[in-house]
Amino acid sequence: IEIAALSVLGLSNVAIWTSWKMQQILIATHTQNVEYIASRFPRDVQIYSEMLSIEAGLQKTINNVSVPGLLIWVKDPDGKLLAQSIDLNSVFTAKAELMSLAEMPLKPQVYRARDHYLVLYQGSVTVKGALLGKVYMAQDITADQHELTTAVQSLALVCMVSTVVMM
Repeated sequence: IEIAALSVLGLSNVAIWTSWKMQQILIATHTQNVEYIASRFPRDVQIYSEMLSIEAGLQKTINNVSVPGLLIWVKDPDGKLLAQSIDLNSVFTAKAELMSLAEMPLKPQVYRARDHYLVLYQGSVTVKGALLGKVYMAQDITADQHELTTAVQSLALVCMVSTVVMM
């Protein structure tokens, strides 16, 4: 009984740590991707706004970001929506919930909004030295989160079976 209890404790600790570490890697990977796009965003807006109006430059920049599952929208300092991803309305049915979630102070983690798992980002957009507003990005990682959940469940099953065999 003592050996079985120690093995259960050891295997459960390994399973918990592994699932936590896999979640952190998932978050870090998507956060880095979104932060890279966000770092380029003001520069791209400035380039396009030299040729077009600022609103058209914003929309052109958003349209040129070709990352599957990435939703982008920009609000001015008063909270008025200036531009958004074309598929924001069609892909995400809980648009108001998403926008209110993105207004909160964010920390790198997976947020759940209805049946979607998202990594959220917010940052400022400055064009020609003037604050244009805030850019919000939501990377939909639902498929990756489901794969992670399946892997964690498989790991838990292997731990349980090995514990039973050891007992």
